[in-house]
Amino acid sequence: MFRRRLVLAALCLATSVASLTTSARAGALEDGKRLLNDKHYAAAADAFRKSLKASAGNRDAMLGLAKAASEGRLGAEAYQEVEGLLRERLRAAADDRPARLALGEIFLAWVPLDDRYRADAQDQFQKLSQSDVNDADAAVGLARVYWIAGDTKHALEILDEYLGRKPDSATAHHGKGAILYTDAQNTYNADKNFAAAKPLFERAAGEFEAATKADPKGKDSWLQLAYASQWVAGGDAAREAAAAEAYEKCLALDLDDPAALRGLAALLAKKPDVWAKSLERVTKAYPKSAAVLLAQADSAKAAGKLDEAEAAYRAHIAASKAPALGWAALGQLLEQKGDAAGWKKAYEKSLEIDPETWLSASLASKLIVALDAQAESAFDDVAKAHRLLDEYRALAALLPNNKAVRNDGGFFCREAYAKTGKRDAALLKGSVELYVACCDLIPEYRDEFEQSMPYPLRHTYGQFLNDTGLMFQYEPANLDLKKAEAYYRRAMDWTQYGYWDAFNNLEKILSAQNRWKEAYDWAAACAEGIKKENGEPNETQRATAAGVRDRLETKLPKDDK
Repeated sequence: MFRRRLVLAALCLATSVASLTTSARAGALEDGKRLLNDKHYAAAADAFRKSLKASAGNRDAMLGLAKAASEGRLGAEAYQEVEGLLRERLRAAADDRPARLALGEIFLAWVPLDDRYRADAQDQFQKLSQSDVNDADAAVGLARVYWIAGDTKHALEILDEYLGRKPDSATAHHGKGAILYTDAQNTYNADKNFAAAKPLFERAAGEFEAATKADPKGKDSWLQLAYASQWVAGGDAAREAAAAEAYEKCLALDLDDPAALRGLAALLAKKPDVWAKSLERVTKAYPKSAAVLLAQADSAKAAGKLDEAEAAYRAHIAASKAPALGWAALGQLLEQKGDAAGWKKAYEKSLEIDPETWLSASLASKLIVALDAQAESAFDDVAKAHRLLDEYRALAALLPNNKAVRNDGGFFCREAYAKTGKRDAALLKGSVELYVACCDLIPEYRDEFEQSMPYPLRHTYGQFLNDTGLMFQYEPANLDLKKAEAYYRRAMDWTQYGYWDAFNNLEKILSAQNRWKEAYDWAAACAEGIKKENGEPNETQRATAAGVRDRLETKLPKDDK
């Protein structure tokens, strides 16, 4: 069963090259801004890096990269990269407020991985506040420093003090609302005690309302006001009306974003007649709105009018500036209608436009499962195997950060390489290519991952790394024991010596090379570390590893015992 796994002639040339360089730099910068605006953070970061490569020190690209890294939570390596760029900028221009603010945001993003950076964030926001006591972003930043540390009281005191001086600051009201709203959600999620969370949601709604009064064009504040009001609406008609009004204000500010109407549909889910009238009203007001067209499609689908829904989804896709979610919704509809070719094409189109939507993981999983289902019939047919390899490569290209499609493709090619009986070199090459590409997406292990990532995910990473090591140990045409060993050791880094197969595979290499002390140490660590997939100790396998350890001890020179 298939398992988941680019004199005058010289002058013209120089001018042409300079022009192309300038064009490429500008193109990469604009790409980065567009991707950042669409919240495609990893892709935006790559575009800004390309711009910086063409023009070192480009301030706009540097600030764009910083925002992509902090808002997208792109990880310690990205934070370290941005910190270096921003510190260099601030050494040259200490009064560059956006650069210092961006550095503070980078440190705040870093705190969940390493709490020591909280002091660095505080230092940056304090410097901004000292430079300008009325800097709202500095006040919000300082408040968030304390809030992240669990000191909500101090965080709110900072914002209250600022609002006492600047009561019409939309930034400060929104920042205070965000802290209260998140605390309300956390309070509710802890034990589903709505009575304890409700006052926090009410206070958050008050702050978001104040933000919308200070800045009526603040779309995010209107949306958050709607969310907070919806939480506390219950049977309160006034609260429900306030939430509905906020959703419609948000829609008016961005006719392409479906979030407002989807929120309104959820708010009125138990009042279908009221929702129908609301949808009719906004349709009359904004007949060509992509968000409205999507809501019409969702409504038709819910009513079982599938052909009408399909037409509306296609109209939305044609009208939208960012139709990835529309393609995803169309794919779900076509899947419901039994159109296999249609839903696959729609999901692929959605991922091609945006591989990072909230639905992307689900779409990717369905496409991977559909590919994997073809494996059994292609294992013993070289031509079919080549076609399926091409499909795995194409899907991997659509999913630049997806490890599973690469691991599964690598496994399929490995099995097909053996089962066809042809030992086809292209299949071996494809297997290694996809396995290695999978592991290239796995970062080097850091101690903080033990707390921030659940063990089953780390165990899966161990499996991916182990399977890649196999390709360099057991395939004579691809033999490279040094590489195999490196993959096995990375597998054990991720699992704290917990992955059984990696233990066996590397022990064979070490013993065959008479590296008895290393083999003994390896077995000894595994005897205390081998785990089940859920992270519980696997006592049976630990006992076996202990037996190997004891056997290897007899191989050690006396001085090493």
